[in-house]
Amino acid sequence: MTVPDSANGHAYLSYPALALVMARLVDPAFPPDLAARQDALVASYERRLLASPTALIDTLPGEAYPTDVAAVAAAIAVHGRATGADHSAVLAHWARQVRAVQIDPGTGLVLQRMGADGGAHDAPRASAVYSSPLRCRCCA
Repeated sequence: MTVPDSANGHAYLSYPALALVMARLVDPAFPPDLAARQDALVASYERRLLASPTALIDTLPGEAYPTDVAAVAAAIAVHGRATGADHSAVLAHWARQVRAVQIDPGTGLVLQRMGADGGAHDAPRASAVYSSPLRCRCCA
């Protein structure tokens, strides 16, 4: 896994990052070289989320998918569980901005496709992705 350090968020890499950190959580013999790469990816995601006033980062250039960014937050949260790292600031920032920017105020539904600036690129839809992360202790 390469740690992207470009202007784009690369949120699509959150899914393998989440799988790796879950394996790390349960496997005491998790390979140290993979752990170092995963640490670097999580640190990159953390910097990007904290730098984004909307807590959105691109999945693809010019497109942010809140469900993919939720997987970024999940990878960061599970990384904290696996390593003991304190990610509370970024997780709190993400949770605040989900409520402020990523949920349509008229319907209460999650916007599915957005720009990193918080502008909607699609209509809101129902999603189960946000039902758990916003209620967990790490994001409260």
